[in-house]
Amino acid sequence: MNKYFGLYNLDSPLSRIKEDDTNNTGLTTRRINQFKKADINILIDLLYYFPFRYEQPYELVKIQNLELGSYAILAELEDCEIAITKGKSRLELKFKQIDKSIFGDIPGTKIRANPSINNTSKATFFSTNTRYLFSLKKDFIVGQNYIVYGQTNQFNDQFNFTHPKYKILDQEFLGEKTFEDIKNDLLKPSPVYHKQGALTTNIMQKTMHELIPFLEENWSTHVETDREEYKYINEWFKIIKHLHIPNSIHDYENAREEFKKIEALILQISFKKLYDITPVGVAEKFNINEKILNDLINKLPYKLSPSQINAIDELNLDLANDIPMNRILQGDVGSGKTVVCLMSALTVLLNENAQVTFTAPTQLLANQHYQSITSLITKLKLNDKVKVGLLTGNIPEKHKQILLDDIKNGKVNLIIGTHSVLSDSTKFYNLAYSIIDEFHKFGVDQREKVTKPVSIVTNKSPHSLIVSATPIPRSVVKSLMNHIKVTTIKKPEIFISREITTNVVSRQSISDTNKMWETAVEYINSGKLVFVVAPHVKVKVDLLENNADSSVDSKVDFNGDSDAQNTIASVDSEVKNTIASVESVFEKLTHSKQFENFKIGKLHGSMDSDEKEKTIKLFSNHKIELLICSSIVEVGIDIKDADLMIILDANYFGASSLHQIRGRIGRGKGTSESATTQTATDKSVAVAEDPVAYNPVPYNPDPWADEESQPAQPIQKIQTKNNELKPLCFFEHNLESNLDTDEDTDEDLINLKIDRLQKIANTNDGFQIALIDLQMRGEGDITGSTQHGKFSNFYYFSFLKDYEIFLNSENYAVDFLNNYTYDDIENYFPFLEIFIKKQLDANLWTA
Repeated sequence: MNKYFGLYNLDSPLSRIKEDDTNNTGLTTRRINQFKKADINILIDLLYYFPFRYEQPYELVKIQNLELGSYAILAELEDCEIAITKGKSRLELKFKQIDKSIFGDIPGTKIRANPSINNTSKATFFSTNTRYLFSLKKDFIVGQNYIVYGQTNQFNDQFNFTHPKYKILDQEFLGEKTFEDIKNDLLKPSPVYHKQGALTTNIMQKTMHELIPFLEENWSTHVETDREEYKYINEWFKIIKHLHIPNSIHDYENAREEFKKIEALILQISFKKLYDITPVGVAEKFNINEKILNDLINKLPYKLSPSQINAIDELNLDLANDIPMNRILQGDVGSGKTVVCLMSALTVLLNENAQVTFTAPTQLLANQHYQSITSLITKLKLNDKVKVGLLTGNIPEKHKQILLDDIKNGKVNLIIGTHSVLSDSTKFYNLAYSIIDEFHKFGVDQREKVTKPVSIVTNKSPHSLIVSATPIPRSVVKSLMNHIKVTTIKKPEIFISREITTNVVSRQSISDTNKMWETAVEYINSGKLVFVVAPHVKVKVDLLENNADSSVDSKVDFNGDSDAQNTIASVDSEVKNTIASVESVFEKLTHSKQFENFKIGKLHGSMDSDEKEKTIKLFSNHKIELLICSSIVEVGIDIKDADLMIILDANYFGASSLHQIRGRIGRGKGTSESATTQTATDKSVAVAEDPVAYNPVPYNPDPWADEESQPAQPIQKIQTKNNELKPLCFFEHNLESNLDTDEDTDEDLINLKIDRLQKIANTNDGFQIALIDLQMRGEGDITGSTQHGKFSNFYYFSFLKDYEIFLNSENYAVDFLNNYTYDDIENYFPFLEIFIKKQLDANLWTA
């Protein structure tokens, strides 16, 4: 790789840069160790550790000149007290104006001749964690000078700051700074970085102010493109500088837009490289007999909608081609995706020797598909031509081996199953069509096994169909790029609209959580069944970082001791950060006087298959009235009388999961309600025996429309009429307990998570929820094998918002590759080459 910064390359270790004692990069041994713990090891890692937001400029004024807005003051601390209450305690600070400081006389605007405005100002920090306040108080010493800045508010003729930013005016902070330096710094946008361990915004700001000027002096490019449309490539380092050290809002906004173009170009080049080395494959062509197909459709026990028939036609057109089908079939809950899959599968199955797989993520869903599909096969009188086998992990070994032999010999031509279908021991005679239901529940590597299995008698690739009720970010992105064809099933008009009202409930509000549990009692007393979903099976305790993975086993209750109020909503401050689990909730409810007369059960993935099936049957028959479960209910559960869903710690679930879990209720002919507390909900539908039983929401003709979100509806008293309870859902969360509990708590991030729950609560449209998922999680590693958005290789570029940039970059990429080879990119454009390799993985780049 060519050198860009004197002696250093973009992949130079930070320790290598530090070794040169003549430079002044700010890379001390301590900082390098802090970066290493944040997985920042080489120069480009550090340059690409971008701010996630920028603080707005603050005008520095005297206290007497404060107004409502964004201001900063230089002031002396006059008083500091902590007030402890049962609710939120507070740290109260009182500042007075200093006319002389270490800068001498402070310049400023003319003081108002207004005696009602005094020369003091207050600042207040609120928190439910008194330990945090006492820790914060250590920073404030009476008589010490400070810069205090933030949004002001007015109370009793005094302007106050709430949760302000502050700097101690000591020598460590000041260095060689003058008053004008501080004033000018406050007038510039200030970058804010995500905290990782000891790596803070202050450390990043100091490092960039020292490192970037050093690199700028040594910056050189060996090749510059002479095309105007590639200006952003020539100015790469200038873009990096303005993202870290902007002089104005325009600087970072313009730099962000230019960087998006670089990322889009990198992605386009990556795809073109990927297409160069990826064979397309050849699939078997199937002739479509329209007469037979129409006859089968007419024999169905219900009439298909025009949208379903159109979907079948689109799938069959792909099956009639020797290019392998690569398509997503998407439709919201209740749109009838399964029957569409079956009718397209029959096009293949009625051909001799061809096999079809129908893969589901859980045994429950696989069993449901098996029962509904075999029932339809019987009604269509196709038992002699379609031999169905169920392949799941709980099949006795003796029977499993017989089934595997029949699959290998072609005696079974429709294989419905779970991950067992993906096993190396499963050999197919002639797999021609692979259908994956609830696509998002499979890992990427597992999906590759489903779409590229090996048949005994042919080397042809199978046609591949992905089915999803709520497209995950990866599939949304690929559909936007047209690399996967998309078929969308609209909601049949015959279905009755089933709107589930969803409320977001904070565990910090005892009155709201009391109402939520009282609602559960009301539903059970009305003959309804109630789901309670928790994110874990065993108890987990949040370590104040809102990270479900950083947890430890515990015996505490998720909502504290309830005996005092005879209700389970009482919050114990010592356990308020506990993440709800099936076991802890089960123990709490079974010992609660509020639920002592109800039949309570539990369901989770650690139970054996027979026990799970028995529990579901008991619940369906009202032998269990309240079922506490894990996310295992996300798919494959269809309980007619379940009309209330309570999801605990809902923020630990993905958006599509929340939609799926919420869809477990309201599946009967009447209306239903769901209560969700920080959980996930969604509903997957097999063949609809009774279309009226599934009441979907109206179809949104433009699923990519960017709708303005509305705040979640306040909890209202449930209206009942003749025991008919309306649909209702609660997303319970405990996010506020993490606000102000640690000096490094990211309040903006927590508020963003609360806003996410509110957005999901405001819509029952799976496509809109997919967009929320995309916005919150990112697109994912779309050219690699990573699913979760946090591993996205994009920093600023987003398909959802920057699709036009992506389209424009395709022409640029073609032109760029006409002028530069892949070797040229590696030799002359290292900042492009490094991230193209990240997109493709190094082994693909060298292929």
